[in-house]
Amino acid sequence: MADSKSIKFPVFLVHSQWSLADIDEFIRKFGDENHRFGPIRIQRINGKETSRTICLFDHDVYNKMARPGYNERQQNGIDFCVVPFGLRPYNFPGDAIRNLFIPLPSKLSTRGCQAQLGEKLNSLVIFRVVRKDDFWLKIPLKSRETGEHKNFAIVNFKEDVDIQRIAMCRVIIDESHWNIDETSRELAHCYWMKPQRKKIQPNGILIPKSVNSNPPAPVISHSPIPDTTSPVFQADK
Repeated sequence: MADSKSIKFPVFLVHSQWSLADIDEFIRKFGDENHRFGPIRIQRINGKETSRTICLFDHDVYNKMARPGYNERQQNGIDFCVVPFGLRPYNFPGDAIRNLFIPLPSKLSTRGCQAQLGEKLNSLVIFRVVRKDDFWLKIPLKSRETGEHKNFAIVNFKEDVDIQRIAMCRVIIDESHWNIDETSRELAHCYWMKPQRKKIQPNGILIPKSVNSNPPAPVISHSPIPDTTSPVFQADK
């Protein structure tokens, strides 16, 4: 569940039938080189596109759009309305674990997955959704010799990270894209980690799944650090 005090994130919901390129171009008209513009993606229901688009950009840009009424439906005679994105009860984990589970595309190498996940997570740091030391990324490997991954990654968060921040991370990563090559992409998905199931020994005694005679799978650990050389993309510590 969310805390009683809601966090104000630079995440917004656009209602429009326009293409993503047209929405992005229109939003950028209200900013300049000193403003930050982040990922933009279509919100889907059961895999089908809706007229809603999730965007990351500075609050000041939103305020400039709100002044002429672009935060109200059917204003100014155009098909565009932008409002702050609000987390709903279904955005939170319930009985699940606070960490995130991300399936990886089999067509993308471990290093490719690591690089693209690093970019997604860096965007969250740049826009202060989380801090760079709030989490770490794990990509389990099938083999250290080949470097082949097990088709999933886990984003672990520290216990003191507000659940709202983790929930917003999931919203932004889910239904983004993997760039497989220069001409093809795949939808990315992000889920709450489920509690581990328990194993039952032959004598009927329950034991945690983690208790196993096999050694743990090799893991690539990666804690992405954003490029802070530019003052525009300076993230708070």
